[in-house]
Amino acid sequence: MHTPRAFHLRGGASLTLAVLLLTSTQALAELPTVTITVADPTAAELGLETGALTLTRSGGNLAAALSVGIGRGGGASNGADYAFVSSQIPIPANETSVTVLVTPLADNLAEGDEQVTLTIQPQLDYETGSTRSRAT
Repeated sequence: MHTPRAFHLRGGASLTLAVLLLTSTQALAELPTVTITVADPTAAELGLETGALTLTRSGGNLAAALSVGIGRGGGASNGADYAFVSSQIPIPANETSVTVLVTPLADNLAEGDEQVTLTIQPQLDYETGSTRSRAT
């Protein structure tokens, strides 16, 4: 660490700055990249057929769990038209992917097809894959 240095400002005020240089034998940790893909594109109330999306991470520290922020959208309502999907999905430690099920809730209403769109939300713990950060 450098010796703090004082700077004198007009009117007698002073400002002291210290610069701390950190040295380490370890390189900065690589951030994982997270992508989302459609594993099963069809979900249906009739027969309660589930759809599925897969969150995959590559790089980074695989020994640590990773919580991925998820945006939910589309014409179907989270928790009303399909079973609640959290806004944070964990990828467990030592795993490279997790499957997110989209389970329709039978409401006995005559309605047309509805979409569920899940989007990876940016966070400081990971980078989003450039080609697949959204799945419908």
